[in-house]
Amino acid sequence: MHGTTAIVSDPHEIANVMGLEGIRFLLKESEGLPFDIFFMAPSCVPATPLETSGASLEQEELLCLRDDPRILGLAEMMNYPGVLDGMRKFLQSCGSSEPA
Repeated sequence: MHGTTAIVSDPHEIANVMGLEGIRFLLKESEGLPFDIFFMAPSCVPATPLETSGASLEQEELLCLRDDPRILGLAEMMNYPGVLDGMRKFLQSCGSSEPA
């Protein structure tokens, strides 16, 4: 009764394997629980080009999540090699073709 009332989760690992379908699964299965579960949209799936976990998410797919009231924002940028290498796709602001 006086315990956890809400959590915020990064569904990165399920997105690595199942992509957008995995995120939608978590959203559906967590509805109606006795506490609130919010999510951050995984910012890079896979985390780096070295991973071969099965799924990938691009900007267009992530944009379809932004209107969900339980998606609070973008999760951690895990592809630090891409950022350090100046890869354009990781330096762009959402919805823009210009670098951030």
